[in-house]
Amino acid sequence: MKVTNCHTTEEIQSAIDMGGTIEFTPGIYENAHFRITKPVHIVGYGATLVGGTKITWREEDGFLVCDVPKGKPLRDLVVNGALRTRCRYPEEGYLRHETIFDVAWLGTTKGGWERKPTYDEMTKMHVEKGALDGLTLHSAEATVIHSWSDSMVQVRGVDENTLIFDEPCWFPVGSFGRRNYCLWNIPEVLKKEGTFYHDTKIGKLYYKPMAGEDIYTEAYLPIHESVLYADEKVNDIEIEGFTLMATASTCGSASFGAGNMVGAINFNAIDHLYIHDIIATAMGGYAIRNCGYGKYSSNIKIERSHFHGLGAGAVYFGVKERDGSEVCDLLVHDIGIYHGSALGISTSNLDVCHNEV
Repeated sequence: MKVTNCHTTEEIQSAIDMGGTIEFTPGIYENAHFRITKPVHIVGYGATLVGGTKITWREEDGFLVCDVPKGKPLRDLVVNGALRTRCRYPEEGYLRHETIFDVAWLGTTKGGWERKPTYDEMTKMHVEKGALDGLTLHSAEATVIHSWSDSMVQVRGVDENTLIFDEPCWFPVGSFGRRNYCLWNIPEVLKKEGTFYHDTKIGKLYYKPMAGEDIYTEAYLPIHESVLYADEKVNDIEIEGFTLMATASTCGSASFGAGNMVGAINFNAIDHLYIHDIIATAMGGYAIRNCGYGKYSSNIKIERSHFHGLGAGAVYFGVKERDGSEVCDLLVHDIGIYHGSALGISTSNLDVCHNEV
């Protein structure tokens, strides 16, 4: 069956539900979030699947502005085909907090911590006196650095010099002797071109335009974490010839940083998957991932694709045993834009060959 960007997302979903061969004509397909439930061959012919909606800008006091939902801070924005980052404090490097968690780590196989951390030790961070002065924090998030990971958590409140988070970090604040952090989404530091701020109370997004950008500049607000995905086990899937763009990193990234991000193409369990000739760019999470990391998957081949400009990593995939599955001939660069703990290519039981990272 052939679909065009004149079809609604519901009509395209119905076509994929039928299985068989689905051919997309070239064009941009906004609000793409298609579930795969049966064997299907999906051919892009250069079509672009966008996991969000186009923004209509207006100008206010030198900023490009649009209305967005209130509530959780938005982490993702795509302008001129590239990810933009939120305003960051400090602009580069990290601040140092004063929280210390002096408990021995026994290792994952030995039960983790010598004693179980308290809820306060997972959700509170004491900072230097005066470090928060003059900062508006009602829409802020913090990245807390751990030994081999990071947590990104929303600031729920402030008690003098203590930041209180709305969910526990993956590891206790100050564990492993690591005391670095930074803050995101603070209006006082919205000065660098190409950065944005989301006011979660009034539901407005402010973007500091780069040279040559104006209200007519193409921009997308990522909404969906995946554009092609399966919730349950599927088999015999082939995906080729697409550009994938503008997926969101909205899942609870307090859980092991980039390791918790899903893929633009995302499966939990699959047998016989062939992905080739794909471009994935300007996305908040991974390009391709299976969240079971191999326990229920087999016979996978991912090849001849270009992944770049990603908030997390490129490929995070595994199979239950070595069966000839492979990741090959990929070009991967400019990743980890949102999460420094991202991995370019991470696999289990797949052969990895002829890739440039």
